[in-house]
Amino acid sequence: SKGLPEFPESPPPGLVTGQQLKAVLLHEIGHGLERHVEASMLRSSLIGLTGLLLIGDVSYLSLAAVSVSTAVLERSFSREQEIEADAYATRYFLARAEDPLVLAEALQNLSVPGETDTGGWLSTHPSTEERARLIQESTL
Repeated sequence: SKGLPEFPESPPPGLVTGQQLKAVLLHEIGHGLERHVEASMLRSSLIGLTGLLLIGDVSYLSLAAVSVSTAVLERSFSREQEIEADAYATRYFLARAEDPLVLAEALQNLSVPGETDTGGWLSTHPSTEERARLIQESTL
């Protein structure tokens, strides 16, 4: 009979184990429970509207300026949301006496080799290193 596919214990780069997949799914569930998508849509709309009201002009140039400002501000909130979603998955594992570090391992496995992962101000996610550190600190 056909069942779920088996995941290797040590996956090649870009793939995850069953426990790591569970951690990633819990991270995504955290986004849903925290209503991050709804919050992002509302926040972007409010930031954009406020910017247009402050500028008082709806020309293409002012719309572009507001759009860029909104995108930069939204990325900061997005990084915070990623940390919140990581924290949800971490709490889930800790509450069940399971190892939350599998999330940090999954993040490492899913990182693209050679890609810059600085978590800078234009990034939508904190760096993998920062996320792993925060997960590790929460287990102490």
